[in-house]
Amino acid sequence: MGEPELRAFLLYVLQEKRVAPSTLGTYVASLKFLYSVTLGRPEVAALLPYPKVPHTLPDILSFQEVTALLDALGSIRYRAVVTRQGAAVAGGGAHADPSAAGIGR
Repeated sequence: MGEPELRAFLLYVLQEKRVAPSTLGTYVASLKFLYSVTLGRPEVAALLPYPKVPHTLPDILSFQEVTALLDALGSIRYRAVVTRQGAAVAGGGAHADPSAAGIGR
């Protein structure tokens, strides 16, 4: 099999089997290894491109969801720990305002 057949196989896997881009990348890596190491023909699979894997953004909680989460914790100690961690992650660092998170002094 040459490069056109490998490309046809990868297109079949992508369209017919509907694999994810990361799985298709595994197929490409396997074919490159097979042809370059095992068969000693690296030129056949050298031009096979790796697919671009989309990076999804993390979910961001709404104000109501954050409030419900903090209310579910119950203890003021746990609320303080979770609020402090959230402020540090959000960039508030050591200067985060505890009253903004609903924890008064």
